This record gives sequence, C-alpha cells and structure tokens, in this order.
Amino acid sequence: MDRTPSFMSGMAIAPVASLPHAARAPMVSPAGPGTGHSPNAALLTHDSRGVTKMNSAAYRLVILFLALVFMLAGCGGGGGGGGGGGGGGGTGTAPASETFTIGGTLTGLASGSLIALRNNGANDLTLSADGPFTFAPVFATGAPYDVTIATLPANQPCTSTYGAGTVSDTNVTNVNVFCGLLARGGFFPAGNLATARNTHTATLLPNGKV
Repeated sequence: MDRTPSFMSGMAIAPVASLPHAARAPMVSPAGPGTGHSPNAALLTHDSRGVTKMNSAAYRLVILFLALVFMLAGCGGGGGGGGGGGGGGGTGTAPASETFTIGGTLTGLASGSLIALRNNGANDLTLSADGPFTFAPVFATGAPYDVTIATLPANQPCTSTYGAGTVSDTNVTNVNVFCGLLARGGFFPAGNLATARNTHTATLLPNGKV
C-alpha cells in the first residue's frame, strides 16, 4: 500500500548519496541563541569526495579533553600517595622537650671557707673553692631562675651578679659570685674612764693609742 502523502505524489525523491555535496546538511550546524547548540562552526565537515572530517576546533576539543583526563588521573594518584605519607608520619614519636642548667663562676673564696648558693628559694649548692658551678635541677625554656647567697663564708663579704633571669634555649653560665678579702683586725675595749664624759673627744694616734 502506497503511504506517500498526497502532496508528495508524483514527486521523484533522490537518494541522499546522489545529492550534491552542497545540498547535504552538516552533522552539527551553527545555531542562534536559545537553540541549545554551539554557535561555533560545525565540528564535522565533508570534503569534496564526501568524506567526513573533524575540523580544527573539534580536534582541539578532543586534545583538551584527553589532557584534562590525564591531569585528573595524576592528581588522584598523587593525593593517595600523600595520604600514605601522612599516615607514615603519624607513627613517629614527638621529640622530648629540651632542658637546660643554671650555673656560673665563683671567684675570691678564701682557702678553707665555704659558701652556700640558693636557686629559686631552694636547691642549695655549697661550694668550697673557686671555679665553675652548676645547680643539679634542669629547667625548660621560659622557666625563671634566681640565684642568691644563702650562707656567707666566715669573715668574708661576697656578692653576685646576673643571678636572676629566664631560661632561653641554652644553658645559663653567666651567674658570677665574687668574694672580697678576709676582714682583719677589730675593735677591742682598752679601759674605762674614771668619770663618765659625754662631751669629750678622742684622737686615734698612729701607735694605736687614744
């Protein structure tokens, strides 16, 4: 049964292959806004022999797509490796906090004498000779220290410098303790006046008498 529409009856329809190249419609054609198609030139074209070819725009799109695929694959692999590395780092142990000592130098202590130093109100350290000294306790960075003289040697004055401060990433070695000369002589009663005097003066003579 012939189902050709009445308005096409009597018309001869040529096969597509027999149409001239100019009459063929491109596979993808430019279109205006709102049609959903790219406004660029056709991605596929036909040459004079009827062979379908990909134009330069389509070729660039394919290359760009392949490059993007490879980049995404590379990033995914690198991320996995980084995650593995992070896991390995988590198994390590944190380094212990560093500690530092407090010390300095004693100078001028008389032979046979003793001097006691004290740090932060405790931790006494007794010295019997000149030279470097170090307190036994150790301190972390930021800890305060305060070295004082707890007990002076007999008949000898002593003082200290740079005895207080804060530990700062290194051993403290600049606490200086100096002792002076031994005290010599003294004052002794020589006698009593027969009558008490309140307004008299006395002169010390070179021979030691008054």
